[in-house]
Amino acid sequence: MRALFIFTLLSFTALEGWAQRASPIRFDFWYGPEQSFGQPGLTQRYVNVLGNVRAPAGVASLTYALNGGAARPLTLGKDGFRLAETGDFNAELDGRELRNGPNRVVFTATDSARHQSSE
Repeated sequence: MRALFIFTLLSFTALEGWAQRASPIRFDFWYGPEQSFGQPGLTQRYVNVLGNVRAPAGVASLTYALNGGAARPLTLGKDGFRLAETGDFNAELDGRELRNGPNRVVFTATDSARHQSSE
């Protein structure tokens, strides 16, 4: 059976009060904001979404939520395994939790000045 898992990472800026302001937090998804997995089939248990997040005040925390589920924390920065730089992250998504077809992953970062942004 073939399965295709498409991740769409939607970008928006956080609202503060009534005025929309640009967030100082910047995301970089290494393989782009839309990624496809599972063609011709899912050959491993986990799907990796890799990238980097940065902010002038420094990133205090990073989470991801899959398909509207609960937020899950991510570790940031050098880990001696896959991540080499400050702000690098690897979200390992369990293939058993993925829907056949489009899936949505929302990453939320909070910087040390308490600004928050999601993509």
